[in-house]
Amino acid sequence: MSVDFLTADQQRSYGRFSDELSRAQLAQYSHLDDRDRGNIDQLRKDHTRLGFAVQLATVRFLGTFLTDPRDVPPAAVAYLADQLGVGDPSCLARYLDRPAHTASTPPRFGVATAIAISASSPSISAWCAGCTPEPG
Repeated sequence: MSVDFLTADQQRSYGRFSDELSRAQLAQYSHLDDRDRGNIDQLRKDHTRLGFAVQLATVRFLGTFLTDPRDVPPAAVAYLADQLGVGDPSCLARYLDRPAHTASTPPRFGVATAIAISASSPSISAWCAGCTPEPG
């Protein structure tokens, strides 16, 4: 993805958490509802369940997946671990030993990727090409 239009600071911070999340942000982006839990509960190990939940919350908040899910603020990991009943949030480190769930997250949770959108709706590209930002 081209980020040439971003400032140098914006490029460095793109797709990363800049600070700890507020309680409101945790509740909005890291709350696991019944649908989330139904999918996560199919996973067996704590580190896999927590890792999947971290990836889900990350894509909700940032709009992208992190290469290393350990780059998520500790408060967000603890918030998710608490919801899942995972007693040791540090088990997240073992998640990297497993294949990433990024490929299964979009269809399971209704996350639409740009590739899927453009492939299924070629008119979106044409519509976006004509869009200009509102003046300031």
